[in-house]
Amino acid sequence: MFASTPEQDVQQSFEAFYEGWLARQENLLEQLLSVMPDAAEQQRTLIEQALCHYQQFLEEKSKVANDDVFLLFPRPWLSAYERALLWIGDYKPSLPLFIPSR
Repeated sequence: MFASTPEQDVQQSFEAFYEGWLARQENLLEQLLSVMPDAAEQQRTLIEQALCHYQQFLEEKSKVANDDVFLLFPRPWLSAYERALLWIGDYKPSLPLFIPSR
């Protein structure tokens, strides 16, 4: 089998984090929608949890951006075939930014 590159590890780690994050987000949304309008303290607690949840997402996204910012941007203009060729060739989208500095 092929060894994974650090960029692939970062991307896979973020994808796993994001899947779990979305599940927790849906749970928080359900709780927020089901809370009674007169339960102000419970609403406040759930809102604080939601804000902390988004903060966790932004911190994780920041960590990924420090490794390779282009992992956060999908490339919709590429076909599946083109993406496969880039993946096979181990092309890193940030490579053109580093070439002039060498």
